Amino acid sequence: MAGSIDIPELGDELSVGVAALRARGVSEKRLRARTLARPFRGIRAEAVEPTIAGRARQYAPRLRPGQAIGGAAGAALWGMPLPDWCDEAPVTVVVQRGAHRPRTDGIESISLVEGRFTVQRLDDLPVTSPILTLCTLARTLDLDALIVVADALMAPRERYPRLRFPRPAATPERLAAACRAWTGAPGAGRLRAALEEARPGVDSPMETPTRCILVRGGLPEPEVNGEIYADGRLLAQPDLLYRDAKVAIEYDGEQHFADARQRAHDIERDERLRALGWTVIRVTAAMLAKPWLLVERVRAALAAAR
Repeated sequence: MAGSIDIPELGDELSVGVAALRARGVSEKRLRARTLARPFRGIRAEAVEPTIAGRARQYAPRLRPGQAIGGAAGAALWGMPLPDWCDEAPVTVVVQRGAHRPRTDGIESISLVEGRFTVQRLDDLPVTSPILTLCTLARTLDLDALIVVADALMAPRERYPRLRFPRPAATPERLAAACRAWTGAPGAGRLRAALEEARPGVDSPMETPTRCILVRGGLPEPEVNGEIYADGRLLAQPDLLYRDAKVAIEYDGEQHFADARQRAHDIERDERLRALGWTVIRVTAAMLAKPWLLVERVRAALAAAR
């Protein structure tokens, strides 16, 4: 962000604490100027950031030892897939038991015992570890959104372009251990339920609700990103598949519709699969809005293969 015209002392910083500005010689009158945004008490900036990740960075000057960004704000900083409403949520500050708990508008705080408080540095900010971030999300996310995040933590490849941690960040065993350690904390039951439905090997956020719809609709659980070979060569790796029935399921995201080359590649691959006797079902966001239609389409394809 460019420096402020009214407060050039901001320089290129996203936000500056009032105490630091006073130390730079900024007058009280200028600190009270209405043209200067106040994202949080004791913080000045050119404007309030519209995203929760941006506001978390703006709160950084007020962070004290024993505090870290967590919850939806921590997840956004890590690049985890979140519902859009999270940008309107307060910034979560996780504190080690005994450390100062901030109480100010736009901030919520969680206190954790030392054994649960695991923190990493990200963009020079203390952020709860990816696994602890998932645990803190269990307080506010619904079950389906929590499963999406758990799947992302176990993603083995670079298919989630926004994730900012090495893949995978977790295994089923590590998540199960974290869930046991989270027993008795807010959202523990929802976290346990989410991990029962989470799976490793997922390559994109929309694969998760597609899989959950099928299983909750009474269908067998599909294989996740299983490889299909022909003549010893990898032919395709569908999002979901029923190998014995030769039914492949692909979710068409934005890239499929926006990128002509990607769309042509997808069509060519589907034709090769169909030539080998596979049924290919392509899923869109509109179809997920009517889950019963997806379930019936897949059920019919499985029945036809018997």
